[in-house]
Amino acid sequence: MPPMDDLPLFRWRPPAEIVIFPTARNRPKVQRTALAAASSKHPENTIKATLDRLRASLQRKGLPLEMIARDVAELESALRTQVEFLLTRHWVAK
Repeated sequence: MPPMDDLPLFRWRPPAEIVIFPTARNRPKVQRTALAAASSKHPENTIKATLDRLRASLQRKGLPLEMIARDVAELESALRTQVEFLLTRHWVAK
């Protein structure tokens, strides 16, 4: 008979919480994508495609929808800020 303290209940651990690095803080990715968007004829399409790819990638990894929505919103804000900066201050040609 197994010892009383070797029950599965005592070995149970709560599932690990997955924490992702915020995509909006990945400066090279934000700058590269914003430059591509600012240089294109349709910057909205470039931003939307990037956000859709990120959303699909995070969903495939099985992350909670709240976490996905927050990360996508933060990246969208960072991209729009950087595109605006490039278009207004650096005069990137469309």
